[in-house]
Amino acid sequence: MQISRIEIRNYYRKCAGYLSLMNTIFVLVASCLAIYIADFDELDVDEGTGVVMLNGLYFIFVAGLIFTILSLIAGIVGVKSQSEGIFNFSRLIALLITALMFFSCITSVYVAVNDKIEWSGETRAMTILYVIVSVFSVAFGVATFLYSHNGTKYYDKNSRLAKDVPEIEADRSVRVQQGIVLLCAAVLNAAIAFLAFYFRNMIEYFDRTLVESNKGFSGFYMALFIVGLILAGVTVILSVLQFVQNRNELLTAGLIAVMGNAVYLIVFTVLSIVAVTQNFVKSQCPDISYIIFAFVLCCCSGWYLFEGARKSRKKKDKIAKMIK
Repeated sequence: MQISRIEIRNYYRKCAGYLSLMNTIFVLVASCLAIYIADFDELDVDEGTGVVMLNGLYFIFVAGLIFTILSLIAGIVGVKSQSEGIFNFSRLIALLITALMFFSCITSVYVAVNDKIEWSGETRAMTILYVIVSVFSVAFGVATFLYSHNGTKYYDKNSRLAKDVPEIEADRSVRVQQGIVLLCAAVLNAAIAFLAFYFRNMIEYFDRTLVESNKGFSGFYMALFIVGLILAGVTVILSVLQFVQNRNELLTAGLIAVMGNAVYLIVFTVLSIVAVTQNFVKSQCPDISYIIFAFVLCCCSGWYLFEGARKSRKKKDKIAKMIK
């Protein structure tokens, strides 16, 4: 079935919306990490490049919070509405975020190679995370800009007519959308897996310090770390295949991946809820704020998984209608 102009506009709009919502998380995390890193005592400088970078971190924090709100609005409107103007708005926000996060990459590298910092395990981990999040945000910002820009080509403008619709089957647009939401879910689940690894290390530190035994929790979190990375890796491969392969069976495989990741999130959530009642969390090993953040990531990942399941269901509904 050939895709129509309305369908291809909806395709580009939804893809840009999914990516924009994902980038909202990246920008928010990068902003919070920027203000956290700016508080390093070693960055308290009076002159030179250090001043520029320190002020840059404060700028990233303030601008990042503003762009987080704008990106969230662009993402929600892109996924839920059929507005023509959202393409231009989403394209502008994506361009601004890309520029901001590119500057964030520069500041993160400067901090990472600063030999005046007395590194601890926590500060090093936060800096590495800041580098990774900044790079991911740039990549998702560029992708959002491209999808938004391509979507504008299928509307009439004063200077030109809408571009002719290419020969694309409607099924492919569904597969690509599922590939995008699965990719976003995989990135979030990988982050959750690393949080599980962090929780495991903090629990073991608590046990060594206070001579307690919580091997059940630490072992379970270690298992969740390993399983989470495996699931994320498989899901990324499957999402890539959605782009490069023209096989509708991939939608069914995507549904299986959705179910596997959903079970993982449920197990992680239940374990973490139980962990909140334990002494190691009450002693801030790990701090409950990290567990709350993990819950937020689980909710975001769950929404992407729900969208991925909907893509498979829409395909089945189309097949049923064709049979009738």
